[in-house]
Amino acid sequence: MLKRSIKLAVFCLALLIVTVSLAISTPAYAGTITLYEGNGGQQDTLGSYSDRPDFAGRVSPNDEARSLKLSEVAPFTIITVYDSPDAAADDDYTTIKVKQKTPKDLVVGTFENSFENEYVKVDHSHDNGLDGKVSSIKIQGFDF
Repeated sequence: MLKRSIKLAVFCLALLIVTVSLAISTPAYAGTITLYEGNGGQQDTLGSYSDRPDFAGRVSPNDEARSLKLSEVAPFTIITVYDSPDAAADDDYTTIKVKQKTPKDLVVGTFENSFENEYVKVDHSHDNGLDGKVSSIKIQGFDF
């Protein structure tokens, strides 16, 4: 009986080790955020970003993006695009809060309108226009 218990314990331990090693070596899928030159996710692609939080940087090329596509972006992701190269909120900016994992190719056709659907809530803060003037992007998780 003791021999059988030891074999079962060794088997369970081996199974646990295999499960943990697979979890560590298999990266979680990251969604993508792609900026476009034209409205409606049209024209040239200007760059893609992972939906992993804690990214902030300047957009290159500067002052060209007018829309974006979200592809399988994780819930609780917040994407903000700014007219300001320093991500300052004293000029135009638009914040996109992802409510549930987005389908492939969910288009935010302009940065100058606020709207909400089952996947995202988009809030635009207007000064003198943001389409074609995006200078920086910030990607973060919801702040509860």
